[in-house]
Amino acid sequence: MKANSNQTSIILTVPAALLCACIGTGGAFASESTERLTNPKYIFTTAVKSEIDGETLFSGGGEREFQKQSKQLQESFGLNVTQYSALMKTTRSSVYKWHDLNTPLKKVRSKTQDRFNQLSFVLYLIKERHQTLFGEWLRNPIEPLVQEVNALLEGDTILRDDFIELSTKINISLRKVADTKDLNNMLGIT
Repeated sequence: MKANSNQTSIILTVPAALLCACIGTGGAFASESTERLTNPKYIFTTAVKSEIDGETLFSGGGEREFQKQSKQLQESFGLNVTQYSALMKTTRSSVYKWHDLNTPLKKVRSKTQDRFNQLSFVLYLIKERHQTLFGEWLRNPIEPLVQEVNALLEGDTILRDDFIELSTKINISLRKVADTKDLNNMLGIT
């Protein structure tokens, strides 16, 4: 953490921070991880952040960095454009524009940045080895947990605490999906 007179820069690497927070470190850093999960001052995204007078703004890469990170988030979690646009509260057309790296964005609205931050935080609670299955899993409307997660993610504000509580169940469910896929592959079932 680097402190200036009016600005504090926070650089967090999501996978490493959440690995310690979710899996644990055998007691080391336990209070630190708990504080980060419960303190709204900590922002968990793949971006470099700056806090200026209580507002969180993108710094460093700006619009181009947002484009790259947005595309990476969608792909990493196996979300199709329709799913991602619904979760980001925007149109499919906007998502295609964001992800066209050949056409730089002029500006990213703060509302879009805030939504991206919320979505990044909760999605990185999903274990890395199951992340690519998340989009497919969300398309199973029969499972009650999927319905609950969809309702949380599609709300105007993503409630972090509620998602944190569900993250263990989500990871277990995704592990079952992965195990089923592995078994089907072993048996030659498509």
